[in-house]
Amino acid sequence: MKPLLLLLSATLAAQAYDFRFRNLRCNRDGSALYFIADARLPGADQPLHGKIFALTEKGVGTLVSFPRIVNDDPAPPSSAVWSMESSFDGEVFSYLLAPICDDIQPCHVAPQGRSFIARRNGQILWEGPGNVRLSPDGRYALLAQPSGTFRLDLSSLTRKLILSGASLGVIAPNGLVFLQYGRPEYHLFREGQWDTYPARSGAIISPDGSTVLYTPQNSGGWRAKNLRTETEIPVPGEPIMTSENGARILTRLTDPTTFRNDYRVFDTSTSQSFSIPGNTAQGLPEIILSPGGKVAFYTQGPAIFKVDVERATAEPILVRPIRLLSNPEPAVPGSLFNIDAWDVFPNRTTTASPPVPTELAGFRAIVDGTPAPVVSINAISDIGRIQIQIPWEVLPGKSKVFIRLDAPRQSPFEGLSDPSPEPDTIEASVATRAPRFLRDDTNTFIQALHQDLERPITNADPARPGEVIHIFLTGLGPLNRPVPTGAAAPTEPPARPLQPLTCSGVPVLDTVLAPGRVGVYRATVAVPSFANGSFSLSCEANFGNIPVTRP
Repeated sequence: MKPLLLLLSATLAAQAYDFRFRNLRCNRDGSALYFIADARLPGADQPLHGKIFALTEKGVGTLVSFPRIVNDDPAPPSSAVWSMESSFDGEVFSYLLAPICDDIQPCHVAPQGRSFIARRNGQILWEGPGNVRLSPDGRYALLAQPSGTFRLDLSSLTRKLILSGASLGVIAPNGLVFLQYGRPEYHLFREGQWDTYPARSGAIISPDGSTVLYTPQNSGGWRAKNLRTETEIPVPGEPIMTSENGARILTRLTDPTTFRNDYRVFDTSTSQSFSIPGNTAQGLPEIILSPGGKVAFYTQGPAIFKVDVERATAEPILVRPIRLLSNPEPAVPGSLFNIDAWDVFPNRTTTASPPVPTELAGFRAIVDGTPAPVVSINAISDIGRIQIQIPWEVLPGKSKVFIRLDAPRQSPFEGLSDPSPEPDTIEASVATRAPRFLRDDTNTFIQALHQDLERPITNADPARPGEVIHIFLTGLGPLNRPVPTGAAAPTEPPARPLQPLTCSGVPVLDTVLAPGRVGVYRATVAVPSFANGSFSLSCEANFGNIPVTRP
């Protein structure tokens, strides 16, 4: 059954977008996930900025809009959801509305705003200035205001002053146990009295108020103290959060030499650790543990992953929409074309062997209705590149074509700042011929081989003055013999472009469709005898360098 997305809160027209999944929260068993994203569902006319979404496997959902700040300024509303908490049953939410980011206010710095506590059905339980922390059962909240820190009873809608000054903490379901922050000491209120914990690094309290994690000043590591039994045990690594009753603790262990991260769930009753699977060594933007302690969620790249803690499995459950970047290069029939995009998922690098298929690792490209061979995928950073061959069937007489990219995992969201209703489609001009050098792996030099057609020319193995070398490029246009789209170029006799390549000041000895490759041409040139260090090559308005050294 497909996941269902429930929109829980909407505010704002967009000035700037930060489409990360953030502020992850979930219900007790992890069957429902809540998060903030600057996004919009298809068919919804809500602004893009700062909504709270819920992801669940149920087949029915409702749309509930929470109120927003109304400005006196006639300009579009300029507030967004900055932070959010939910009760463990997903029925009560607290959230902070504040001005959206712009050139003056950075996106990642939350300004002062107005807090709300509301039921899932939209009923507002409390609203006002300050910051709030919601209890796990949604019955109480801590309110930090300049005048003091208060405990809100959401059943009676009363509040009680706890201490002077604003100092936000964590509150337990019974409303009688909470942790007050303030370094180097942390103050725990329970049963009508305060306990002080001198802590070097920090302190964490379990949602039910039964366990406190802290770093004693005379100890080198974290400890978990059961407040009911007054017993303590050491905690491996750095705690991030605990399950509802403190029995399981989500931790991060960082290697001091390599700085690689290892995320684990530590069971305090058995001292067993469960590793969080996935490529987490470089750290995760956000990770949470379900109140029940059996499910975890984390964000990585454009995806949210759901983890079965005991089975040590992780699977992506939600991805951001791919957003294609415009490419000023023309599309030349038979040649290579680069599709660059944000949020390509899954992250991988792979290259197809001829005959090149029209689907690679689940990605497909459609050029004016014609499937195009997908030559390679390089998606290991925020911006990925999918390289395709423009089908020979695309008519050169066209002035432009539309190129659509289909990803293996579709996002339920629409695009962001792009006004186009199809963020997975770009428009490209069409040219009969537009030569373009191919670059090496470092993107520094022209892709080239030595005279033996075997060794790549690199800084470590440069060309020599007078050597005959072979450079690779694309976009040379029609051939003297037909070669099917996606097929490897023939060897004997080779296919040749109707118009050979010309270069400034350097004779081109031969130009062919590179045998065995798809959409790539090979030109043979001689390195000038005076070249040394780096040889600059200019061919039909294309410029590039070849590393050269003297014997």
